[in-house]
Amino acid sequence: MDPFQSTPPTEPFLQHEDSDSTNSADSGKPKGYAGFAWLGIITLVMVIIGAKYLQAEAEEEGAPVADEMGELMMKLQSRLLLGSNELEEGGSGEILVQAEEMLNVGSVGQRQRFVILASELAGPFEARNTLEILESEIANPPKGKPPLLTTDQEELQELLNKLYGNATEDEPDEAHLARIEALSADDRQSLIRCADWFGELALVPPETKASAEREAITAPAQRIAITMFITFILVLIVGFFGFVGLVLVGVLTAVGKIKSRIELAGRYHGIYAETFALWLLCFFVLQIAVQLIVAALPAMNDHLLFISFIAFICSLALLAWPVWRGISWSEVRHDIGWTTDRLRGLEPILGIGGYIMTLPILAIGVLLLFALIALQALTTGESDTFAAAGGPAHPIINNLANGDLWTYIQVYLVASVGAPIVEETMFRGVLYQHLRSASRHMGVIVSILLSTLLNTFVFAAIHPQGWIAIPALMSLAIGFTLMREWRGTIIPSILMHGINNALVMTLLMIML
Repeated sequence: MDPFQSTPPTEPFLQHEDSDSTNSADSGKPKGYAGFAWLGIITLVMVIIGAKYLQAEAEEEGAPVADEMGELMMKLQSRLLLGSNELEEGGSGEILVQAEEMLNVGSVGQRQRFVILASELAGPFEARNTLEILESEIANPPKGKPPLLTTDQEELQELLNKLYGNATEDEPDEAHLARIEALSADDRQSLIRCADWFGELALVPPETKASAEREAITAPAQRIAITMFITFILVLIVGFFGFVGLVLVGVLTAVGKIKSRIELAGRYHGIYAETFALWLLCFFVLQIAVQLIVAALPAMNDHLLFISFIAFICSLALLAWPVWRGISWSEVRHDIGWTTDRLRGLEPILGIGGYIMTLPILAIGVLLLFALIALQALTTGESDTFAAAGGPAHPIINNLANGDLWTYIQVYLVASVGAPIVEETMFRGVLYQHLRSASRHMGVIVSILLSTLLNTFVFAAIHPQGWIAIPALMSLAIGFTLMREWRGTIIPSILMHGINNALVMTLLMIML
């Protein structure tokens, strides 16, 4: 028997929903404890956000630590800048000004890497000036306390002085190359170990342009720049068609040609609030359990993402809760959108089309994200010169940066299979069903707006990227939610979610 069944169209988007209309079949079902469930949901969201905040605070105190995420994000941006600079064959001064504003910030490690980038873009003398400013600010920072340097940062500072400390404004290229040649084999290894890709770049400066070693560093950066440029153009073109489609769908909805297919639950919708609260608790506990397993069995660290994937899928067992509470599995499937359209091949096509129409909404979220990043830079800069500046990034990027084939497979399983299925089921299926049913007495427009905002905010808030990424994550989730409202089924939303994550992971792997 097919676990998915067809769902018929129900009501137009603009039709007022009667709050008193109840199904007589609901009379034997419990209403559910929605109030207690929401108390639990709010508490859990606050705990998750608070745990992330306390972890960040703990990393900033005590022993010195490296801002691994900030340094990794800088590497991504620097490779793009290097590739663009190589392709343009000039204009280094302009690129340096742009790079300095974006990248010569954050932790000591990030600032040290910028010294190497400054040499690449404008020469060793510019690197010397940047290094002198950095040394001055380490000794006497304009804001905050002097930073505690890690062993690698102290060693890298000495190596940078060997490379750039004696550079003069009009020195010949041979002088800089001579300083590189004077480095011992141990110094070279230490430079690469402490600065990663930037260390490799420092050993093959622009003066060695014709060398195979230089080509090995710059050719991938050029490919990255070309790939990102093509991607940007494609996103603009596809986004334009998405905007046209979004406007068209809006007009057809306004005139009643497009109807909502979501089937709202009866008086028992509170049970879905209970289900979501229990799932959120399970999600939090499973995250802790996975970390404890890996801590107890270090050999399992290489399989951490796969274990997380299995735990993610197992959390769907919480869908048994509404069945245990008295709702038939057939009703649960329909309520949460585990259904298909009569034209079964239509949903994948709508998933692709829905993602394209979500791109204009995502653009608004990204603009808000940049505004929040600028605001954070202003506020954190007021208190600490060397505050981490990694920005909103998912920890899974670290796995992509240091992974092998098995790691890449695990990343795709978690990001493009597990997350779309589980998160869309719980957020657009379970939680959205509860919110829409609970607010239907407010009228369909208010109900959709309120339910969408609450649904997408909780979705964004529990993600590890931090509060800055909330607008961007909400904008994506808004697209997923509107598709759920339109189609009733969550299959297109799952596909949209999976497409987005797969594209992002692929682009990150290319850049890393």
